Formats: sequence, structure tokens, C-alpha cells
Amino acid sequence: MKLEYNSKSLDYGQDGQPSRTKVLLTNLEGAAYPVFLPADVINDSDAELLEKALEVVYEENFPHRAENEKFNLIGEKMAKIDEAVDVANEAVAELRQTSEEAKIQMRKNEQRIDAAVAELTSLVLGAIFPGAEEVEVEE
Repeated sequence: MKLEYNSKSLDYGQDGQPSRTKVLLTNLEGAAYPVFLPADVINDSDAELLEKALEVVYEENFPHRAENEKFNLIGEKMAKIDEAVDVANEAVAELRQTSEEAKIQMRKNEQRIDAAVAELTSLVLGAIFPGAEEVEVEE
């Protein structure tokens, strides 16, 4: 049922003062739906009155809509945050693994360098002191 703006009028209280604005919404099938708004909106444009009246109709038919929409939005944002946290945790785990592998490789390289230095020292000492027994080098 598509409601459209039909007319507006002021309702007056017993004191003769305007009490509310009556906006009449209709549809093509002939239904009429009166919606009551504050009296001071009588000078708003027809489009603004239609929007305000439809909001009242919506709120009457779907109470707590705003709260539900907020909770849905918060839920969606939390899901995105959870997803981002999961991705970040995976990246951190990968980085830790890579870091640990790099440390192991660095220790192996240090051991190779130490072995190469010991061998070179032994060769240099053998060249300086030919025929001498192998000299042990402290590490």
C-alpha cells in the first residue's frame, strides 16, 4: 500500500488554539489514513509533511525500528572487526614464525662463520708455522 500526501489541516483544542496538524494520507485504492503531527509543522512543505507522516506511520507499525537498525549496524561492524582481528592474528602468527625461522638461520650462519674463522685461523697459523701441530682456537 503506497501512501501519498492528500491534504493538511489544523485541529483546534477547546481553548480555540491550534492543537495539532492533521495530515491525510491516501492511496490509489481509496484508503485514507489521518496522521497527527505537532501544530507548528502546518507551514512545512507538502513533501516534508509527507515524510514526517510516513515516519509516524512506520514507527506505529514497526516500533523500536531505530534501535533494531542500530543493533544490526553494530552487529555488522563487530563482525567486520572480528574478521579484521582474525586476519591480524594470522599475520602476527606468520610474522612470529618467520622471525623464529630467521633467528634459527642466523644462528646457523654464525656457527658457519665461526667454523670458517677457525679453519682460516688454522690455515694461516699452518702457513706461518709450517709443520706445527694444529692449534686449537678458542671460540
